[in-house]
Amino acid sequence: MLNEEELSFSKKRVRMIIGDDIEKEIDRVPIEEALMISDTMNRRQLFLEVLKRPDVEEYMGGIHNAMAQEDSEVVHYAASYITDTIAKYKDTEKRLRTIYEESKESDTLLLYLQFCDNMLHKKVFSEPEQKIYLNFFEGYMEELYQKDKTKVNGNMLADIIELRNEYQDAGGIEKWVKRAEDIMEQDLAAAKEVLKYYFKIRNRSGFSEAVRRIKESSLVLDGELLEWVRFYPSDGWGAQSSDTMAQEAHHGTGIPGRTRKNRQGGR
Repeated sequence: MLNEEELSFSKKRVRMIIGDDIEKEIDRVPIEEALMISDTMNRRQLFLEVLKRPDVEEYMGGIHNAMAQEDSEVVHYAASYITDTIAKYKDTEKRLRTIYEESKESDTLLLYLQFCDNMLHKKVFSEPEQKIYLNFFEGYMEELYQKDKTKVNGNMLADIIELRNEYQDAGGIEKWVKRAEDIMEQDLAAAKEVLKYYFKIRNRSGFSEAVRRIKESSLVLDGELLEWVRFYPSDGWGAQSSDTMAQEAHHGTGIPGRTRKNRQGGR
């Protein structure tokens, strides 16, 4: 049986409770497969050790899914980890925000924004709290932009656009897309975000102008962006019907959706 201390996932109290053979297996078994193990004790032990991995925060989606398990112990482990993580995030966010407010230095603000970006993409908060921290994130992003817009790169713009897209905030999205347009001839991530935006809203003229500017710029295109520019000529979507465009936007063909794993320069 596990004692109460083993239910805390603080790094200070990590203790190995299974053999070296299973420990090595943890590095190869995805969290979803760990939850499928039929033997109750092995499943619980393996899941608990997964929660103690240094990269566990990258598997937050799988931990959320564990909350639907029939095994009450696994559900308890997952809930405890999520609760600990929320508390840690809130404490760190407040501390970094306070440090910035006291210093008002751009580099400190960048650290705060990087932390909030990562935190918001983990989706651990309730929807009302997620919106609160997103508003903090966007407000301080605006402050950085006004202080020194050269520090706001395409990846940062893509992040705020992605997060705002989840709430269908058309006005906020357009503001940040326009700022991405300002740097898209020098920033690959910004160029992708502009093309994706105009394709999504089916704005042919905006898309065509973006393609033209990208082609005439000195921007070094990666394979993904090169395919988009080749497939869609500068005069728009060519012979494609609006129905075809709508299907492509819905099914993810044409201009594909951006993911945190494949974005240019992702962390």
